[in-house]
Amino acid sequence: VESAIAEGGASRFSASSGGGGSRGAPQHYPKTAGNSEFLGKTPGQNAQKWIPARSTRRDDNSAANNSANEKERHDAIFRKVRGILNKLTPEKFDKLCLELLNVGVESKLILKGVILLIVDKALEEPKYSS
Repeated sequence: VESAIAEGGASRFSASSGGGGSRGAPQHYPKTAGNSEFLGKTPGQNAQKWIPARSTRRDDNSAANNSANEKERHDAIFRKVRGILNKLTPEKFDKLCLELLNVGVESKLILKGVILLIVDKALEEPKYSS
């Protein structure tokens, strides 16, 4: 391409095509308050580093940990139920019904949550409530 330009031939990279002007000319960007505070500083200076939260020890004697573990277990069951309900079709109904029965309903609270999820799904998508 450069030899064609040197010989005077037309090039698709000519400046008249709106390609951006002359090469080698320094580009000057306005100095704003946003970038001037970072000029001359290395990334390590005054940078707030993200530090991951440490996982807490599981102490079975602590009531707070027990309630947190129980809540996590309930949330996992509810996520699993939502996944089953999202897969529900008339063809897969029998298989998913058995899977729903084996999800781990061990308390009244979990049963109530599962029932509410089923009712919500039936109200949101009336075609599946029949």
